[in-house]
Amino acid sequence: MRKKPVDIISNLFYYILILLYSFLFTVLSPIIFFVFIFLKNMRKKVLFRFFPFYKKKRIDHNEKDERNKNKILVHVSSAGEASLAYNLFKNFVDYSFFNDAAYLLLRQKKVESYPLPFESLISLTIFFVSKKYETVILVEQEIWPLFITFARIFKIKLIMINCNMYDRSFDSQIKLRFIYKKLFGYFDKIYARSDIDKKRLLSINKYLNVEVTENLKILSSFISSKIIQLNFDKFSLRYNIKDSIEFKNPDNSSILNKRNLVLIFASIHSEEFDILVDSMEILQNNLKKKLIIFFVPRYLQNINILKKKLSEKNFKFITLSEMENKKSFKKNTNDYIYDLILNISSSEDNTIGTVLIDRFGLLSELFKYGDISIVGGTFNNKGGQNFIEPLIYGVPAVIGPSYDNFSDLAAYFQDDELFKIDKKSTDFLYAQDIASTISLIDKNIDNIKQKLKLRVIQLLKIAEKQVKMIEKLYINF
Repeated sequence: MRKKPVDIISNLFYYILILLYSFLFTVLSPIIFFVFIFLKNMRKKVLFRFFPFYKKKRIDHNEKDERNKNKILVHVSSAGEASLAYNLFKNFVDYSFFNDAAYLLLRQKKVESYPLPFESLISLTIFFVSKKYETVILVEQEIWPLFITFARIFKIKLIMINCNMYDRSFDSQIKLRFIYKKLFGYFDKIYARSDIDKKRLLSINKYLNVEVTENLKILSSFISSKIIQLNFDKFSLRYNIKDSIEFKNPDNSSILNKRNLVLIFASIHSEEFDILVDSMEILQNNLKKKLIIFFVPRYLQNINILKKKLSEKNFKFITLSEMENKKSFKKNTNDYIYDLILNISSSEDNTIGTVLIDRFGLLSELFKYGDISIVGGTFNNKGGQNFIEPLIYGVPAVIGPSYDNFSDLAAYFQDDELFKIDKKSTDFLYAQDIASTISLIDKNIDNIKQKLKLRVIQLLKIAEKQVKMIEKLYINF
């Protein structure tokens, strides 16, 4: 079929823009290099972003046979995307990352990972020539024009998973439709979160190959909680799904809940510190139970800001790293957290026992012992963090008004299952509402958990369908 003149002009205009874009970024690369050095979230392996020369790691021959190494690259931006990708692909693939939070998580998982090459002709040529990937998978809507164009030039298969077309990004993409029509058109397959996302994608390019999978963070959360286990063979995927949903260990939880209330402040942004520290003060004055709080900042580099906020309110706290120096934490995480809670609850001190978590990858373990979670990124304008995981553990979640990133997931839950705080004019009003909501949940915890269990069973059915999609994806590799 012959291309229409308008398509030829559009394609020509696109390639001219890409050349100008790449030329501009190449010229500015020395300046951007020094800017990256001073950005906290971008400085890891910054030199390799611009000159991606990599030493090949030695891989045991048997291990290499069992993995599809050096053929598939999965690109992630944030720690949340890195966690999702790792749950789905483990060490079966290589990873590239954009920010330092994703890098730290991937390093902790001990998988092969590289910083995303800078958007310049030199960096991308070196990267794609040296790595020789056959497939590149982008998680969510991580659009880098030159990276995607180069992948297509090198005849690499492009797949996007968990694609989300947020209002704010879709509005700009519609205005620049002639660019995004081409970029999305380079993808062999796009797996969208919802029918709305699919409709928006097709409004940009009606020829796209789009399949709706719902939000893959549902499946990822079930994998984190070990309700679903994926097992990777040479070029295939096997999986196991638990027959029943159980909330907590009843022997442990009955002992703990008589003595105290365990709160998990999960993925809290620095702009939210004041709100939650104020809520701690209100709870301490009004709640009769002993409070134990595990405070998990979204970005570990903000831990000193959090320490200062707590000190200003005269709260005592200890960091996880300080505790590790006193007792081995690595042997059995579950037993250690359980012993820790018992020790704090048996203390005669009536102040809140606060533990600051200053390392990655422990939220799943903490949720097992939490009674209520407060999810960060929802009390500022960040769009929210994943609240599905605590709910799967049977831990009621409190979120603020900003949850655009997970609005599709929030729709599954009623107001007495997922507790939403309406927008307030001041931080202190947020703190009051959080404290009163926690008290309300504590009084009705048994009924809430029963409702959550039914809802989680419904989500598990969605996750089972998503496993089938991942299985098909592996077959096509």
